[in-house]
Amino acid sequence: MVFLPDVLPTTVTTGRAVRQTGAPAETQVRVRHKLGHWLWFENTVMGWTDAHGDYFTLVYSRDISDIKRAEAGQRESEARYSVVTRMSSDLITEMDRAGRYTHVDSGCEKILGYTVEEALALEPWALIHPEDHERVIEQLEAQFIEPSDSTSPGPNLQFVEARLQHKDGRWLWFEINGVTYPRSDGQL
Repeated sequence: MVFLPDVLPTTVTTGRAVRQTGAPAETQVRVRHKLGHWLWFENTVMGWTDAHGDYFTLVYSRDISDIKRAEAGQRESEARYSVVTRMSSDLITEMDRAGRYTHVDSGCEKILGYTVEEALALEPWALIHPEDHERVIEQLEAQFIEPSDSTSPGPNLQFVEARLQHKDGRWLWFEINGVTYPRSDGQL
């Protein structure tokens, strides 16, 4: 195996620590394949001394290149989402079924005057004008009954117009576009 030069110190230190303490250790390192491309390996390093006093090291290596690629893809996707939301002139939020904000982008302060922390602390549906309240809740709750199929080409978007209250008390008209989707924790 050919290691990247920056992981050699970690590899040597890990091997020494296992020999000194007797405790197994895990490392993640990149190694060059004989065909020239790089792979990620997760190594479990164990050592023991036999009856003759000879020391042996056993390294169990598992190729985790696919996992590392997936993690890198996820980081890239999260970075892209962050840039898009920061660059947007829209208000982008996520709310739970009860109407409580679970995510609010930084546009909230530009548009409604609330910091992210203030918006997340608001009571459910607190920003909706009293005259729009019942209609908006009915329409958005209906979306939770029939969530969008994230695999379909056209998600089941909901459109609603409503007034939201700015922190300074003004009422602003919004066209709200929403879609319900399942999160990884099963929540809608």
